[in-house]
Amino acid sequence: MNLFTSPEMTPSFMGMLLPNVLRDNEIEYQESFLHGFSAFPWLTDLLCSPVIRFTCMRSKENPMLTQAARTFPQHRTSMFSMLCVAFLCLVGLPPSMALSASELPINDALQASAQQRPASTMRVIVQTLGDTNYVRSAITGLGGTVQREFHIVPALLAEIPARSLDALARTEGVHWISSDTPVKSNQCQQCVDPTFLRSAYAQSVGADRLWNEGPKYLQGQGVGVVVLDSGVNPFNDFYTISGNSRLVSSVRFNEGYNQSVFDAFGHGNHIAGIIGGNGRESQGRYIGIAPGVNLINVKVADNDGSSLTSNLLDGLEWIIANKDTYNIRVVNVSLNSTENESYHVNVLDAALEVLWNQGVVVVVSAGNFGGGALYPPANDPFLITVGAADDRGTPSLADDAVASFSSYGVTSDGFAKPDLVAPGVNLVSFMGGNGPLLAAQHPDHVVESVYFRMSGTSMAAPVVSGAVALLLQSDPSLTPDEVKYRLMSTARPFGLGGNAGAGYLDVYAAVHASGKATANDGVPVSQLTWQIAGNTLDSWYDVNWSSVRQFSSVRQFSSVRQFSSVRQFSSVRQFSSVYHGSDYWGN
Repeated sequence: MNLFTSPEMTPSFMGMLLPNVLRDNEIEYQESFLHGFSAFPWLTDLLCSPVIRFTCMRSKENPMLTQAARTFPQHRTSMFSMLCVAFLCLVGLPPSMALSASELPINDALQASAQQRPASTMRVIVQTLGDTNYVRSAITGLGGTVQREFHIVPALLAEIPARSLDALARTEGVHWISSDTPVKSNQCQQCVDPTFLRSAYAQSVGADRLWNEGPKYLQGQGVGVVVLDSGVNPFNDFYTISGNSRLVSSVRFNEGYNQSVFDAFGHGNHIAGIIGGNGRESQGRYIGIAPGVNLINVKVADNDGSSLTSNLLDGLEWIIANKDTYNIRVVNVSLNSTENESYHVNVLDAALEVLWNQGVVVVVSAGNFGGGALYPPANDPFLITVGAADDRGTPSLADDAVASFSSYGVTSDGFAKPDLVAPGVNLVSFMGGNGPLLAAQHPDHVVESVYFRMSGTSMAAPVVSGAVALLLQSDPSLTPDEVKYRLMSTARPFGLGGNAGAGYLDVYAAVHASGKATANDGVPVSQLTWQIAGNTLDSWYDVNWSSVRQFSSVRQFSSVRQFSSVRQFSSVRQFSSVYHGSDYWGN
């Protein structure tokens, strides 16, 4: 029997198991030894308690131990260690301590880095099970510091000595430890020569047919779409004819020196223009997919387009707290992690799934690695992962092809990606004033002084985000899973060998399709997500989302929200195979 797992084995009872010869001795021990037990506070308390006085120095009752300690003072700590080892042999190891190093809940790359640089300090995200206070105590006891706590998923951002990483992983309540990894937009360095004067992507996916089709005249009016990126600048194309700004909110969570909510890089502006630019500045030559949509700027990336996972988590918490205020129905994520993990343990995947399950459609870029690795969040089976197609500057599908850089394949969890493709080559959109970094790096991509030509799956994703806004304006009752099903089931056959997923986006067909079938049916939920939901589940179909908590304000959960309006998330069939990336240069 493992006494650690027995409910009768309280510290006071276990103290009775130790020889009386060890009691009532004056304690004098090395803190460095007990430091190793800080992940198990009850054990540390036991070893230091008045009931169990460990030390081999001046025992009135134990002359042999006392004499040994006096004779070999340099081995006092070792003697204490041997007694503790004997104690552990008696009661057995707790399950977490019995794990080998390779079995610990730590990202492999992070663990390898800690072993190579044991004297370094590591910035990590610690996902927890249940009460975080216990894990907080372990972090500080191991010489680390807690930077902040996340609420969208139960996790702590911490800095901890590399040598203590394994000990932290053995702490009760730790679900997974990963690096606070960089998240970047991936521009391609082999840019396509700009030759087209006007973009055809809105026509390629059928969006232009919806703008002037009665009775709804769909342009995304009233639907809030978040640009989770490097910022968005106020621009003529984001104003209505009456002069009202459709950029309804701007917040920042980046950690760089640029403290402005605006975009000095150029990536976020370009994304926003593809989603919702109305062409006022260009007299209608360059129009986004949903020219009437409301844009919400959540800046998480710095001037070079890079970000940290923790920045994205901060931004996602704000989105949940404010989604009803701005009717946020769509979040565009044209960013990918630089570290590959299973969606079962990746914290960014889990946080985006929380948004999905609260009625927000999440659209992510596949990545620009061709048939290469699928990095989070493009690997998540529930989200809409978008690959890039080349429309050749024409509305016709006949001359189109999947972009060579567009990622596709099967994730480490066995799911085919992307889910579908959309135009992502040579798209012209808003650049931003005062010469953003991308314009300075690629002056030949500047179009008419305020627009810019880019290629990449980062550009394809906002085409789909804009399409989702049109679909939700047409039918606001659609759930994220129903939206995903509509898009995939109406996509036009396209690509070879699964590199286009379900096919080529056709938003006109998606809007006019009938029925409310769902995607993702039977897909296993991530462990972290079902813990948030308070359930032990096998698939999304089983989720009782009425138990999921909702934010009442930024960074704070409040009570329980009933998801009466959000249908059960039974979802996606596996549609072929595809891999992911983010932006190509033609980003």
